[in-house]
Amino acid sequence: MQRIYLRRRIVAGVLALGIPILIIVLLTRGGKGGGSKVGTGSTTTTAPKSTTTVAPTLVVAATSWHLPVPLARLVVLPANTNLAVFGGITTSATSKTIYQIDPVTGIATNIGTMPAAVHDAAGAVIGSNFYVFGGGGATEVASVQQFGFSNSDHMTGSVIGNLPAKRADSAAVTVNGQVYLVGGFDGKQWLPAVISTNDGKTFATQAQLNPAVRYPAVAVVNGKLYVIGGELSPNQADATTIQQIDLQSFAVANLSPLPVGLSHASAATLNDTIYVFGGRSGGHAIDTISVLNPTTGQLQVVGHLPTPRSDMGVAVVGQTAYLLGGEGDTAKPVNTVFTVRLGTP
Repeated sequence: MQRIYLRRRIVAGVLALGIPILIIVLLTRGGKGGGSKVGTGSTTTTAPKSTTTVAPTLVVAATSWHLPVPLARLVVLPANTNLAVFGGITTSATSKTIYQIDPVTGIATNIGTMPAAVHDAAGAVIGSNFYVFGGGGATEVASVQQFGFSNSDHMTGSVIGNLPAKRADSAAVTVNGQVYLVGGFDGKQWLPAVISTNDGKTFATQAQLNPAVRYPAVAVVNGKLYVIGGELSPNQADATTIQQIDLQSFAVANLSPLPVGLSHASAATLNDTIYVFGGRSGGHAIDTISVLNPTTGQLQVVGHLPTPRSDMGVAVVGQTAYLLGGEGDTAKPVNTVFTVRLGTP
């Protein structure tokens, strides 16, 4: 009897120990297949990670639509998904018209009139308002014009103040609500002062260009402002300088000079890269699209515009740069529009 009782206890012990081990083994082996069961009848799988990256390519095109009139030296600003166009030179006069353009359809709507007609002005968006700084008409002006939408299809404007001095032929960039006005001409001399504002009424001098230029291309990346080329005093020669301004210390550094002079170009930042479009060199409009090396200042040609252009208005909507109007080699305003975007092959 004792042997039978002992044998039963041993069997019971083995079963008590073996059943949990068997369950663990079965569960472990079940997790080594293509997928483990979760809930009722569902499976999870891990997708293979791709190790291949496709480098973006530059897609350049002329749009099927045109500006309502030929325009050059205009201000173009993004207005949500549209483009807002202020002033500029037509074939016969300086424009006071404000256009809103749908860049998808090309439909242009006259949405207002500027208090003062100007060309060669600088523009910026601060909050919900649009600003046009200085520019030229019959002469250079110091006025600051502010615009806002009174309803969805009409914009009103007023002169809200003045720059510290008359200023035309300048460029503007906006960083964290602060607008920087770079380069320019007051009718007598080139202006080296880089000034800033966050309200269009008060201005502070932040840096001094060396050399002073007018008609530069200007863009910002990684907290640095780049002033590319421009016209030099007093003979209006094309500058070969690339000036870098640190927006923390406002120190100005001259990077590697360009191999040839460049002025009247446009610039924009796409995907944290500065692109420089067209311009004039040696008295001729050019068609090059270049990438700026922010460390050395060197420009590398990466594409070409459909035709040579200078003095274009430029604005970025989404990841597309819109290049509006400008001048061809004959220095006459045109109504063509080019687009530059990053795509994949």
